[in-house]
Amino acid sequence: THAEIGAYLLGLWGIPTSVIEAVAFHHRPSASLAQVLTPLISVHAANGLLAEQDPRNLEREPPPFFDLNYLAELNFTNRIPVWRELSLVSN
Repeated sequence: THAEIGAYLLGLWGIPTSVIEAVAFHHRPSASLAQVLTPLISVHAANGLLAEQDPRNLEREPPPFFDLNYLAELNFTNRIPVWRELSLVSN
């Protein structure tokens, strides 16, 4: 997948592990071992927000676009509405 290829290339280039994991697991953060705030949450949130706003994804990928179990474990589900609002303001 693009996530795996991107993570592999970042590893070859010596990029920090937290960034590599953010790329590798941005679709499925619960598959990572990270249980604290890392770049993974930011990349996952950005990916989810963009996916929600793209009408083509409603046919290709079933909602929700966020790994709600993972975000709940880290107490971030309450941030999703704030992220949505901020993403609309920045567009």
